[in-house]
Amino acid sequence: MTGIMMSAMSHRIVAASSIVLTNLFANYDAATGISGSTFNDSSGNGRNATLFGSPSTTTVNGTTVLRLTSASSQYFGSTTGYGTSLNSAFTFDVWCQNLSASTNGNLIGEWSNGTFNSGWTDNQMGFTTSAIRCFVYNTGVTTAQASWNNTTWYNIVMTYNGSAGIATYVNGTAGGTQAGAKQNPGNTFLSMGKPPGADYLGGVTNYFNGYIGAWKIYNRALTIEEITQNFNALRGRYGV
Repeated sequence: MTGIMMSAMSHRIVAASSIVLTNLFANYDAATGISGSTFNDSSGNGRNATLFGSPSTTTVNGTTVLRLTSASSQYFGSTTGYGTSLNSAFTFDVWCQNLSASTNGNLIGEWSNGTFNSGWTDNQMGFTTSAIRCFVYNTGVTTAQASWNNTTWYNIVMTYNGSAGIATYVNGTAGGTQAGAKQNPGNTFLSMGKPPGADYLGGVTNYFNGYIGAWKIYNRALTIEEITQNFNALRGRYGV
């Protein structure tokens, strides 16, 4: 009987430590996905991204992470884009550490082409000098967390769900929300680390300087329970 109970308990622990897979659209996980200048989509959906500026990898807490250096204009993104699949709803789930104290840095940029330098541009997630902020075009900006430091890993999550707008979470704690339906480019391209031409976050104009652990994209808005599940699944990697 004890053995059966132990087995069942072990199964629950394994299940609880797994990330949410339903509607996982793309998964850029530095621990498993980097090969040369390609950041492989670990979801199995084939939405691989390209690394620009020759960023390096390093080991933090025994886990491989991507090191983006702002001085070298390093970033990554999918040059084939995501079409209209994220227009109605999505979740962006990012593990990162900004290494430059009190220095702004852009995380997620949205574009209308795979050259990441023209056309439709807006920034959707990033660090100001004093806050973590999120935005989608036409809803207005919201503060996910009103402070941050350069010694901490952050799990920053933004969900979008139609006219309900955006909701934000940092390390499992709910942040600001903003109602409203977003406007979209004809074909959505996303980058990580590169500032777009138009800054909507309020002073986020620099390339991101720090570590990227993983970036999961879902084509639906995750629930708070699912966001908590994802946070608990990976927090041990980054010492949070």
